[in-house]
Amino acid sequence: MNTERASYFTERSYTTSEAENKKDIFEYWKKILGEDTLRVAEKCYGIDLVKVLNSENYVCENNHVMSEMEKVKIELFEKPINYNYSGFKGEKLAFDNFFIPLINYGIDILKNGTSLFLTDSIIDTYANTLLERLGKISLGILMFEMYLCKKTGKLNGRNSEEEYDYYNNNFLSKKSYKQEIFNIYPCLLRSVTETVENLSSYYVLLLERLNKDKNEIANKFCGGLEFKNVVEISSNISDSHKKGNRVSILKLDNGTKIVYKPRSLKIEKVYFDFLGKINAGCKYEMYEPKILDCQEYGWEEFVYYKSCKTEDEIRRYFYRFGILIFGSYILNTNDLHEENVIAAGEYPIIIDAETILDNRRRGRTNSAKEEINYILHESVLYSGLLPHYRFSNLGQGVDMSAIKGSEGKEYPIVIPKIADLCTSNMRFVYEHPTTGVNQNLVKLDGENVSAFHYLKEINAGFEDAYKYVLENKEKFLEYADMFGNLNIRHLVQDTQRYSMLLHTSFHPDFMQDGRDRQMFLCSLFKQYEATQGDKGVVKCEIKDMLNMDIPYFYLNTSGKSLFGSEGEKIEDYFEYTSLEHLKKKIVLLDEDDLKRQLMFMNIILTEINEFQV
Repeated sequence: MNTERASYFTERSYTTSEAENKKDIFEYWKKILGEDTLRVAEKCYGIDLVKVLNSENYVCENNHVMSEMEKVKIELFEKPINYNYSGFKGEKLAFDNFFIPLINYGIDILKNGTSLFLTDSIIDTYANTLLERLGKISLGILMFEMYLCKKTGKLNGRNSEEEYDYYNNNFLSKKSYKQEIFNIYPCLLRSVTETVENLSSYYVLLLERLNKDKNEIANKFCGGLEFKNVVEISSNISDSHKKGNRVSILKLDNGTKIVYKPRSLKIEKVYFDFLGKINAGCKYEMYEPKILDCQEYGWEEFVYYKSCKTEDEIRRYFYRFGILIFGSYILNTNDLHEENVIAAGEYPIIIDAETILDNRRRGRTNSAKEEINYILHESVLYSGLLPHYRFSNLGQGVDMSAIKGSEGKEYPIVIPKIADLCTSNMRFVYEHPTTGVNQNLVKLDGENVSAFHYLKEINAGFEDAYKYVLENKEKFLEYADMFGNLNIRHLVQDTQRYSMLLHTSFHPDFMQDGRDRQMFLCSLFKQYEATQGDKGVVKCEIKDMLNMDIPYFYLNTSGKSLFGSEGEKIEDYFEYTSLEHLKKKIVLLDEDDLKRQLMFMNIILTEINEFQV
């Protein structure tokens, strides 16, 4: 099994200077990426495309990954595996003869890494999380190989269900066949190896941190009530970043739920502190969730959704929402969509302040479109709290705002889903997803409440907060310094685009050679000047996606550079620092701007079908 074919071209050292120029290979990639994109990638990586596309004489420089792949081969094909996992609660698992050995291998690694809190329920949680991640990588290849067997008459059965069973039980149960699959698709073996390694490391570190902080957690979040075990860990609630790191929700055996975030929570602490200073000039107090910041990671109070019981609670809710709108406006916060705000009774609570103090990159054009975008970027409409339509197509889109985004709305985009599960006709189909159930909408006795009917309260909360800061500019310019030297996440592109590219990169055509998977992801170089603004950003995106992550970028509020997930620095990416931008925004507050922002709010919140002349 040639594991070196799983290496990416940036990990290869070519041992010969000459390579035959096979024009059909170049034309293939030219058709997929375009010649301009190929040349940009060639220049950015400093590579010789002829050599990369044609030479088979190279040495892989990533020895760690190659050795881990060899270890997986030994564990899966040469050592007996203790099949100690029987989970999935009686549900039929597609291609179980492929996945269960991998799951048990992962469980063995987890148990070797830690014994802390490893109850059966946590092992089940780990196994299901691992299965979900392995499925995204493997299902396309397994369905394709089953199709090839069916097409060549190798599957026995009276119907598609029996043909599937035959493939699963007579092909995937054989070690020699799985060895053949990994030999054809070495990138599959690499991706599986890295997924098991990353998830196991994540769980081990999480449980070690939980054990280290258990007394502080009990005191801060559980009212002093101790806990001995974890009942459940939900790890599929957010995107994967930095080699498999995600936000998780833990349910402890004392009944408390807490949120684990694998990053510093200093941002949240400073954000709620600043919001509290704004709140000093308003009628009603905001709610501040409990936070335990441990520098490199942290724990947060789990915020429960709760319906309002009285009309007065509803009015106070929307007044507070007006305060939130102002806080997000002055801090230039974005990405506060329907999943990032919880309606906890009469309190709207932001549960992810990771993208406060966002910034604009330099080098934007002076076109009319850019001028409009700048106005919107600097307005109350930017945060995502107020109605905004995403994935627009021919005038159609989905409102994903915190104040109105609701469930059951169909997106005008398509995403892959599995059709005819556990049959020989299994395949990807592309369907329009719908918005799921979220907890952002305030309710009165279980019924949704329209924000349109509470414009007065929203305006009042916003205006009180605005005027208080306006009247105390000097004080708030001093408060602004609390945001100095903070690392803040910066969103370069929409997560949905990354997700679709990642899905396509697992296509059987691209999993046979690491060079091809990386070449496909070079499609991110297309129109990079308008989208990402710098070739260095694209290289970071590709590196993260080769690691099966959604790309992650951050900025430092006191600097103008952008950083990749591993600290790669793109110099002078922004026109000014985020701290300078915040102070400038405070200085520019005035009565005219207040009227302008109130106008934006009233226009965007007005529902034509409810407006009476």
